[in-house]
Amino acid sequence: MAHLHASCQRASATVLAVFSSAIPALCQGVPVQVPAEARVAYQEAVLQLEAGEAELALEHLQVAVAKGFAPVTNVLTDPSLAQLREDPGFRLLVKKHVRESSATIVVPDEPGDPMIIRARIVDETAKPVPSAVIYFFHTDDRGIYSSVNDSKNPRLFGYLRTDEKGGLQFRSIRPAGYPGTSVPGHVHYVISAPGGPDSIGEFFLDDDTKLSEAARQSAGAGSPPRITLERDEQGTWHGEVKLLFLSSDAATNPDQDIANLAKAKEQQRLAELEQVRRAQKGDTGDRLGQPAEDMQARAVVGKPAPDFTLEDIDGQKFHLADFRGEIVVLQWTSHVCPTVNRHLHTGLLQEMMTAVDGQAKWVSVDSSHFCEEEAEKIKSWRKRNDLRQPYLLDASGAIGELYSARATTQIFIVDQGGVLAYSGAFAEPDGEMDYVVRAVSALRRGEIVNPSVTEPAGCTIKYARLLPAPKASTPDGKIYVCPPCGVDCHDKTYDAPGRCSVCQMQLIVK
Repeated sequence: MAHLHASCQRASATVLAVFSSAIPALCQGVPVQVPAEARVAYQEAVLQLEAGEAELALEHLQVAVAKGFAPVTNVLTDPSLAQLREDPGFRLLVKKHVRESSATIVVPDEPGDPMIIRARIVDETAKPVPSAVIYFFHTDDRGIYSSVNDSKNPRLFGYLRTDEKGGLQFRSIRPAGYPGTSVPGHVHYVISAPGGPDSIGEFFLDDDTKLSEAARQSAGAGSPPRITLERDEQGTWHGEVKLLFLSSDAATNPDQDIANLAKAKEQQRLAELEQVRRAQKGDTGDRLGQPAEDMQARAVVGKPAPDFTLEDIDGQKFHLADFRGEIVVLQWTSHVCPTVNRHLHTGLLQEMMTAVDGQAKWVSVDSSHFCEEEAEKIKSWRKRNDLRQPYLLDASGAIGELYSARATTQIFIVDQGGVLAYSGAFAEPDGEMDYVVRAVSALRRGEIVNPSVTEPAGCTIKYARLLPAPKASTPDGKIYVCPPCGVDCHDKTYDAPGRCSVCQMQLIVK
C-alpha cells in the first residue's frame, strides 16, 4: 500500500510538471486549460506504465488526449512515458492529434548537445506549404535509433504541423552518425500535405566530421540537403533548412522545369565523377564496375535500363544485357544495414524472393565502399540467412550512382525488353502491398506497372565518395586496432595511428 501511495505521489508530481511546464510557450502564448478528466486519465496512464502495463497505459493516454490534453507533443518531454516512445501506437497518437508548429521532442535529461532546427516547407514554385504534417526522427548521441536500433520505430521522433508560412521548429539533441560507418549525423523527415505524394528525405549536419569534403563538393540535385549549425553561448546548436514538397504534377511530370533542372544537374555531377574516376584509373575503356555506356545514360523508369557488368561475390561476372528476355529484380543491399537484417529476420525478404522465383531473376547489389574488404563476412552472412541469389560487389559506387540508388532495400525492376519498369520501395511501410510481386506479375501479363515509382526506404548507401579524406600517419612501433563497432571490423590491426579502412572509426592502441 505504501508503495502504491508513493507511486501515486510520483505520478501526480510528474503530471503537474507536464501540465504546467511549457504548454503556453508551445501554443504561442495562449494558455491551455486541461480538463480534470484528462488529468485523471493521464495520471492513470503513468501508473499503468509503472506497473508494467504498457498497453493499458497507451489506452489511458488516448483517453487523456480525447478528453482535452493538449498539446499532444508534450508527451514527448515526459520521462514517465519513456517506455512508450518506441511503440507504434504511441507514435500514431502524436500524429493523429498534432496541431503545433513548434515542440520539444526530448526529455529534459536526454544525453547530447541540445539542438533547435527551424524548417520551412515550400512547393516547386517556392510558395510556402501551410498545414503540412511533417514526421521527423533521428538517432541519439550514440548514433542509435532505438533499443534494438530499429529506424522504423525510433525513440527520438516528433510530428508537427506547419504554420501559415510553411514554418516549423523543433528542439531535440544533436544526432550522431551511425557507429562504425562513414555516415554523418542526419535527420529523416516525411512531409504529408494535400495535392501531392509524401516527400521523404533526410538532411545531413554539414559540420559533422564524417561528412567528407568530396561529399560537400558533390552537393546539388540528387544529394540530401545539408544544414549548417551554429552554437550559442549556452551550448545549443541552431540551424535552418528549406525542404521541398512537390505537387502531384511536379512529382510525376518529367516536363516540369524543376524536374528538368534537377536531372541536368545530376547528370552533370555524375559525368564529372566519371571523368575523375577514369582519369585516376588511367583508361577510358569498358571494365568491371563501369556502365557499358556513358554515365549520362542514367536509369529512368520507362527508358532502357543502363547496361553494366559487375563481379559477384563468388568471382563470376554478371552482365545485365545477358538477361534480356527475362525480368530482372535489382535490390540494393548491405550486410550491416539494420533495415535489411530486420526484414531478413522477419522472413519478409525471403518470402518475396520465393514469390518471384521462376518468374524473375533476383540480383542483389552492394555499393558500400567496404563490400570487397568485407567479402568473407558477407559470405558468412549470406549462409546464415540462406541467401543464394547473385550478390554483386560495387565498391566504387559507380553502378549505384548510375541508377541513383539511395537506400539499401531499394528495388529496380527491368522488364523483358530491357526497359526499367519500376523503381522504389519493395513494399508499403505497413507491408500490406508488395510492390515487387505486384510489378513482376503485371510484367508477366504484359501490363504496365502501376505504381511505377515509389519512395525508397531503408539505410543510406555507404558510398565511397562519402568517406572522410584519410590523414597521413607514420609507424611508431605500436599496434593499433579498430574499437568495437557495428561493422564488426575490430579484428583488423594497423601499424600506425589513423582511421579504420573499413568503418573509418579512430584507431586505438591495442
